[in-house]
Amino acid sequence: FTINPTDSLVVLAADVTSSRIVTLPAAEAGRHFVVIWEVEQATSDRVFTRAGTDTIGGNITTKVAGNAAGDGDVVAVATSTTAITVVDDVNIGSYLEFYCAVDGQWLVIGELVVDAVGSVPTLA
Repeated sequence: FTINPTDSLVVLAADVTSSRIVTLPAAEAGRHFVVIWEVEQATSDRVFTRAGTDTIGGNITTKVAGNAAGDGDVVAVATSTTAITVVDDVNIGSYLEFYCAVDGQWLVIGELVVDAVGSVPTLA
């Protein structure tokens, strides 16, 4: 699906049965929205991809569910990134936040609570 340019909150409320591509709206200065997991994403991946020639950059923190030590990783998203694949291991309450300060460039921050350290997002 494609995120509407006027949306400020996207709630992922279903554990879909196959991988889904989520297309970001065009990166125009001042746009901002948050994606929140309302249910566990346990079955399939979600791929957040750019519109047109936009790029994505920033950092995504991951933490392992049930691990008091917080073992996980920080995924550095290079500003040349065109897609972020969130693997099928994301728990309720996780989020990604996208903000556009300059046309053509999304900045992403977020925290994904996953079931295993190896379940960090992959980048393209």
